[in-house]
Order: sequence, then structure tokens, then C-alpha cells
Amino acid sequence: MKPYNTLLASLWLGLFSWLLSPLTLWAYVATDSASLKQLLKIIVGLSFVGILLSACLFLFLVMSWLLTGKSFRYLTLSLLATFFARRFCHLETKQSFSLENESVSTPSQSIRRRANRSLYTLNVTVLPEEAYLTWHLPSSYESQVLMSRLFPYLKMALNNRLPHYVFNDITVIKGNYYGARAVHH
Repeated sequence: MKPYNTLLASLWLGLFSWLLSPLTLWAYVATDSASLKQLLKIIVGLSFVGILLSACLFLFLVMSWLLTGKSFRYLTLSLLATFFARRFCHLETKQSFSLENESVSTPSQSIRRRANRSLYTLNVTVLPEEAYLTWHLPSSYESQVLMSRLFPYLKMALNNRLPHYVFNDITVIKGNYYGARAVHH
């Protein structure tokens, strides 16, 4: 499991559950309907389960890094480098225009959206002696070309962001999977 995705999932789940429980409790107290009260009891229970699940995901992330012997410094470097790389490669998409409640997107917008969706698979893992970049590009040829134009710039940006590591060129690993390796100098 990728640490950046696990951290984001646990934070969003915890935030959603944390916001949902007080609102549901307020609605439970304010309502008079017995059937609605039963539904609200279930929602309150699920929100507390969500809070517990979020805490367990976060603890799983921290414990997995502690048990593997990697320091917390490399975890934070990995999270920050992944965040930076995803923000660096994000392509802006313009709002699609709507015709009577139906949104119409142009082909270039859908290509950019597909390319931006592939950023969820972009991950930078920093270790004491080396760092790895892995990325699964979309199967759409146009989106692959669009993102592959960013490879040299991403390499330079990561070399500037992590000055103690030197990244090599981003190349094909297998199929749509791309990657780069950096060594500590």
C-alpha cells in the first residue's frame, strides 16, 4: 500500500466521519419520528466506526514504517516528494460549458482529465540510500504523450527538490508503468 494514498484516505475518512457524527446527533435530538431516529442511530454508529477505521489506517501507516526500520524522516520526505511531484504534473482543465443541465467536454479536456487521474498512481519513495519514482500512465495514447512530455521537467524538479538524490531518466518499466531510480550522493 502506498503511504501517501493511505494517509489521504485515512484523513478524508476521519474528517468526513468527524463532521457527520455531530450533525447526525443534532438531527437525532431535534426529530420526533421514530423511524428517522432508527436511521440516525445507524448513521451515528457508522460515523464512529469511520473514525475508528481512520485511526487504524493512520496507525497502520505509522507502524508499517516503524517496523521496517525506516526513519520517520524518510516517510515525511516520501510524502512531501509525492505531493510535490503530483502538483508539478497536474494539468489545468477549463470548465466545460453546459447546455440545459448537460455538461459537454471537449476531447482535449477529457484527455487532460484522464492524464490527471493517472497522477493518483504517481509515487515517490525515499529511502536512506536511494529513492524511487513509479507512475502508471493511462492507456490513452494522447494522455501518455501529454504526460511523457513532462518527464524531463519532473526529473529536474525532483533533483532540485531532493538535492541529496540524483534521479536518472524516467523510463518504461513494463507496459504503461514508468519509473526512475535515484541514488544518494
